[in-house]
Amino acid sequence: MLTLTLTLSLGAVPTVEAHPVAVTVYPNRAWVQREVLVELAEGAQEVIVTGLPETIQSDSIQASASGPAAVTDVSYRVRTESTPAADRDELAGAVARAEDALLSVMNRAKVLDGQEAFLEGLRAKAVSQGAEQAGTEALDTVAAGRQMSFIADKMAEILSARLTLRHDQAAAEQSLDAAKAALAAAGGASVTHRELVVRLQVARATASTITVSALEHRASWSPIYDARIDASTGDVKLDYRGQVVQTTGENWPDVEMTLSTAEPSTSLEPPTLGQWVVDEAAPPPPPSAGRAPKSRGRSADTMIAENFAADMPGGVEASGQSYFAFQATVGGGPVNVTYTLPGRVDVPSDGDSQRRLRIGDTMLDGSLVRLAVPARTDEVFLLAEAVNPGPYLLLPGATSLFVDGGFVGRTHMPTTAPGEPVKMPFGPLPTLTSERHVKTETSTTGLFGDTARFQQKITIVLENATDEAVEVRVLDHRPVSRNSKIKVELDDLSDPLSTDPIYQRDEKPKGILRWDIEVPANAVGETARTITWTLDVRWPKGMSVTGV
Repeated sequence: MLTLTLTLSLGAVPTVEAHPVAVTVYPNRAWVQREVLVELAEGAQEVIVTGLPETIQSDSIQASASGPAAVTDVSYRVRTESTPAADRDELAGAVARAEDALLSVMNRAKVLDGQEAFLEGLRAKAVSQGAEQAGTEALDTVAAGRQMSFIADKMAEILSARLTLRHDQAAAEQSLDAAKAALAAAGGASVTHRELVVRLQVARATASTITVSALEHRASWSPIYDARIDASTGDVKLDYRGQVVQTTGENWPDVEMTLSTAEPSTSLEPPTLGQWVVDEAAPPPPPSAGRAPKSRGRSADTMIAENFAADMPGGVEASGQSYFAFQATVGGGPVNVTYTLPGRVDVPSDGDSQRRLRIGDTMLDGSLVRLAVPARTDEVFLLAEAVNPGPYLLLPGATSLFVDGGFVGRTHMPTTAPGEPVKMPFGPLPTLTSERHVKTETSTTGLFGDTARFQQKITIVLENATDEAVEVRVLDHRPVSRNSKIKVELDDLSDPLSTDPIYQRDEKPKGILRWDIEVPANAVGETARTITWTLDVRWPKGMSVTGV
């Protein structure tokens, strides 16, 4: 901890700077604690704490003093001071001379550019002339050699001159920066001071630590995660970090850091299936006078696309219990949590510098899912399904994804309560594919042809180009009827639907079809794994039906 010890003469009103020693960063601001050690005499005294940043929230300022000194009052003030110029003419002349020196260096660079362009023109002309005279008596090889040697020597001189010029330019720029800094430090401009007047009552002469704390804007932190999956076991290691950025105008060197959750590429996500509904079409309203009726026709494909909105089916149950191994000290409750990081850290006031501070890590007890949605894509996606082991809420944050140590992309961690499922998509698998083939027929049935019929014979083809059999979760859907006159049936299923209880309870009633099947090793072409089924939809002839 950096502290300054100031000894005050009797009757003096000192001006001191209190430097940050501890910072608590919230999602949209920071609580900054500053300290300074001051020698105080007995009696009533004032200490002026200066150097406070522009971003300080004045109505949040608090002050305290250690030992037999008590703070009786604090007041915040903003004071503007005009500093008289000191030797500004001479310093301004130094800036002008430094600018001239830099300009001279730049002009030398332009001369070298011209010489290099001239030599390049000679070289090009010599090469062209040599090519034209090659194989003829007109070609003077001795003269051509001397010419090329001359060009090479001159180019070497130019390169050496450029090296010297580079050093001269760096020295000239450094001299100019120093001259400008000296001119700025000479004053002659207004300076704004933000100060805190601290009034104290001191029982006896003592060395007291004055602590000033306040909220500051333009500081924030956000959770970021690294999710690393072992493709052979399905285990997921989740590294939890806090990304801190601040532009308060003041660096935070060697401070104790606490992070608080309190509030003062191509998508890797697999497609989802929604409920497919068939119903009697409502009669169109009469057109308004003077307006042509709008077309209401939509294809079956359009209806399917419009209804792909439900969440992905399937659930996760914890088969074990694991907890975060925190490098930070954790406090607070399950919602508002604080993470006090070990050691001390430096956080510069630079929006381009983002400190990523390690909070902890955990092994999520999860399982791998290979998910195929052939009604939407031929790709098969890899997902990890796990459970937040608790006992703390996982906040939303950017998540980098790694499979067997290799980076595959990024996703977003949603807010996840303890015990709640966590689903992390790791993108499509190049060795697995799924295709959906549909044969559609429409007809009328019944003794008098009074029933309309829509029938689809669907074949799903799954290919596995690896040397090992794999489990694949296959999703499809069927229409759900909202009209008792419209009958929907599934026939000739080659494989039974999943018996997963969460699927049976939540997703099957919505018309989602799910199979959990094994695809053999090297199942490609004629040996590919297939699923077949027939969709049969019937309704009274003459009824206008949507969704088919």
